[in-house]
Amino acid sequence: MIAFVLSAIGLLSPVGIWLGYKTRRQIDAKRQLGREFATAAIIIGWLWIVFVVLGLLAYLWILI
Repeated sequence: MIAFVLSAIGLLSPVGIWLGYKTRRQIDAKRQLGREFATAAIIIGWLWIVFVVLGLLAYLWILI
């Protein structure tokens, strides 16, 4: 759940991605619940990174 929240916050999305992968490995190893939240944290974190990179590229393209 912490990974999900951190991924939703734009600046902390890399930490959320890392925690999401770590948590998903732990969930798979111990057969626990919550894999969906870990996967959602990973997806949301990567989406934030993609949006930031695309935003920077658009900004630089307009600037130049």
